[in-house]
Amino acid sequence: MEARMDIRRVARILVVGRRRFDPELLYVECLQCGRPVLWRPTRTRSLIEASGLLPEELDHSCLIGTDGCPVCSPELGSFKTILVRVESYADSEGPAAGTA
Repeated sequence: MEARMDIRRVARILVVGRRRFDPELLYVECLQCGRPVLWRPTRTRSLIEASGLLPEELDHSCLIGTDGCPVCSPELGSFKTILVRVESYADSEGPAAGTA
């Protein structure tokens, strides 16, 4: 029997009560090729602070997207980033599509 984890249950565990969401838990993905982007610890926190966002504004529906990565854009030394808030499937209209 395959064990499956309910993403909503995990999200509730991460964001319980008055505890703030840890920005270091944000998923980072290259928006060009779709690969996950790994960077040094505390990089996410420093980007959030530099952008002026408050950690209280973040939750499990947020992710960071980059405009390239070392694999698909090796000629670039740095990449622009954006914060994306993903709506849940239950909130969306129309058919769902994707590979994740």
